[in-house]
Amino acid sequence: MNNQFIEIRGCSSEEELLNVIEVCDAAFPKTTKEYFERHLLEDKTLGLSDTRVLLKEGKIVSSVQLFPRIISTSSGALRFGGIGNVATLPSERRNGYAGLLLNDALDYLKTQGIPLSILTTHINSYYEKFGFETVRRTIARIESITGKAYNDIRKFEIEKDLRDVANLYNEFNINKSGALV
Repeated sequence: MNNQFIEIRGCSSEEELLNVIEVCDAAFPKTTKEYFERHLLEDKTLGLSDTRVLLKEGKIVSSVQLFPRIISTSSGALRFGGIGNVATLPSERRNGYAGLLLNDALDYLKTQGIPLSILTTHINSYYEKFGFETVRRTIARIESITGKAYNDIRKFEIEKDLRDVANLYNEFNINKSGALV
């Protein structure tokens, strides 16, 4: 690692969040900038400190975002931190910055009383170095539904449908482990 001055902490302003969006946009060229804007600026469950940053000589060069969530378990609700948008500017990679930030993020979660963290990745071996374990999952997707039996299917309308869908979700997941609360 370079011996240049670095600082690791939570974001301190919306201006810094805007800088993090630029870091994420540069780090993930196949993902739209709007995706990061939505996650960083519109998620009302997040505090500024939930976005952890590494500054090198005063400039944000790496970041990680923590999403505080709750899942149901057989013994009750459990708080966890979803880890996402682990990003380092391409010019600053291979300096160990993401690893420093991940360690900071895991420590931060502990100070918040959050005992569990979860992330989704395609570089499992990297995250296993930090204590994460790979869990295989199956994804099923229905591409299209056609036919007379499905004439009542329509597009979701948030104002009209959210309450009913939320109730259906809660009823379906009662006594199930792993569902988001």
